[in-house]
Amino acid sequence: MAKSGIVLAVVMLFAFGGITCSQESVPMIKKGFAGGDEYVVGKSMAERVFYVIYPTRKMMPRDGAVEMLGDFFAEKQVRDFSVVHDSRQDNVRYLIGRLVTAKGEYRIHLLLNVSDTKEEITQIRIESL
Repeated sequence: MAKSGIVLAVVMLFAFGGITCSQESVPMIKKGFAGGDEYVVGKSMAERVFYVIYPTRKMMPRDGAVEMLGDFFAEKQVRDFSVVHDSRQDNVRYLIGRLVTAKGEYRIHLLLNVSDTKEEITQIRIESL
């Protein structure tokens, strides 16, 4: 009887741990964009990311997307970020944010794949406002 209790406790720990991991992605993404920290955003990226910022529009590995986002942050000098729309349907989450920089405002579109254990950015689109 004691063994089944321990097994149940371990299963519950992993189950709630997975839920916590998936719910922590968006705050981490917000923090990364608000601070202009591409590495924090990169922690929530999938292995391959479709990256769109004029004139670039291509599928690339996570490292390449992190590098391009870092170049963008360095050039624009991030001041603030806020999420203006957050929706989820089935295994997809869609965020729209407003990024304020020293060189203007941008709309950020993020598409995330959602599983039981994680949310990963699969698409980043940046548009000038």
